This record gives sequence, C-alpha cells and structure tokens, in this order.
Amino acid sequence: MKNSGMMASIISLGCFWALGAVQAQEPVSSNIPEDVRIMLEQSQGGNQYEQMARMQVGVQYGEFLDTLEGNAQRRRDVEDAFVRVLSERADMSSRTVLGQASPAELEAISSYTYMRSNLAPLLDARELLALDELQGGTPEQQLRRTYSEQLQRYAASLTDASRNRVLEIVVNHMVFDETESSARTRLSAGELINQQLISLREAREEIQEVLDGTELQEANAFLDQLRSNLFLNQSMPDQ
Repeated sequence: MKNSGMMASIISLGCFWALGAVQAQEPVSSNIPEDVRIMLEQSQGGNQYEQMARMQVGVQYGEFLDTLEGNAQRRRDVEDAFVRVLSERADMSSRTVLGQASPAELEAISSYTYMRSNLAPLLDARELLALDELQGGTPEQQLRRTYSEQLQRYAASLTDASRNRVLEIVVNHMVFDETESSARTRLSAGELINQQLISLREAREEIQEVLDGTELQEANAFLDQLRSNLFLNQSMPDQ
C-alpha cells in the first residue's frame, strides 16, 4: 500500500465482496468516515478496478481459462469479459456504499446470472456447463440446493416424491427469470422482500392442493421458516 490510490482500490474491493454477500443491505453512507468516503469517491471508474479485478480472475478462474480451446486471443477475450464484470461489480459496490446506487442494482450486477449472460456468447455449451459447475450451478440450481437442505431440516418425514414436488413448486415461484431480475433493479430492499413474500404465499397455496395430512403440516413448517426468515430481513433497519 504505497499510496492512497492503492488503498482506495483495496478498500473498494473489500466493500464489493462484503456487500455482494449481503444483497439486501441498504446503503450505509451515513456511517462512512470522511477519509474513507473521499478514497471511495476518488477510486470510482472502471479503470481503477481493472488491475484488482484481473488479479481476482487469475485466482478464481485461472484454471477454467486454461481449459479453453482455441488460440491465445480467445482466452484473452474471455478473461477480459470476466474482468469487466468484476470491475463493474466493484464500481457498483462503491457507489452503493456511498448511497449513489441501490442494493437492488448491486444485487443484479453481483448475480451469477449477470456474469453468465456476459460470458455465454464467448463460450460453447461444454464450457458454459463447466462454468456453471464452477459457480455452483445456475441460480435455480443454487436455490434448489439451499431449499433442499432446509426442507430436510424442517420436513424430514416427507417422501422423496413429495419432497421433490415441494422443491419444484417453491423454486418455480421464488426464482426470478431474466425479465424479472431486470425489473428488480428498480425496487427497494423492502419491496423485494414483499415480492418474495407474495411468491412464497402463492407457492403455499399450490402445495396445499397436492399434499394433505402430516405431509402438508411438515411442508407448512418448512414454508413458515422461509417466511420467518423473510420477515426477519424485512425488520432490519434501512440505515
């Protein structure tokens, strides 16, 4: 850290990773020390983040890039696409911290869906599948895995068929397609949670049509936990 510019880059990248992991957090600009605010503002701009982003790409995606077929230029093109996405994330993260962008905008640009859409034109089907596996799957697959773990915890007695049916219904209602994801960038964190609560209620209504008795009770316990988590997020202060 030889100068304030390097310090600004490090702080900005740190803010990016922290905010990317807590997508529903509101801007906290009022709590930022003045010297940190100045460094963040000075660091804004795509070129300021490129060096750090390129380092991160080397660490996180270096092995994937080494598997690409074709000439060196193709590898550089894919690498540059990764760098652009990570640079955009870092820039958006800093602007969110400063209150210049919304958490919904940060959430959209930090999603794997956004990265995937930028990389897809440069990759063939096999390479795109490898990237999905590297990232833990598509957003739908990630959501299914998370809900499956919670369903096992709160509704362990469901038959395999019923568990799969509940997962299918809940994921279908809770996952957002590309059009909906774009629309979400115009919503506040509270509005996003309200939208999820509505989706969860619709999923519950559909599940009530396919399950009954003890299985429905267990499925409802699982849904109640998801609902409680959403209300907990909704109750968090905006600032």
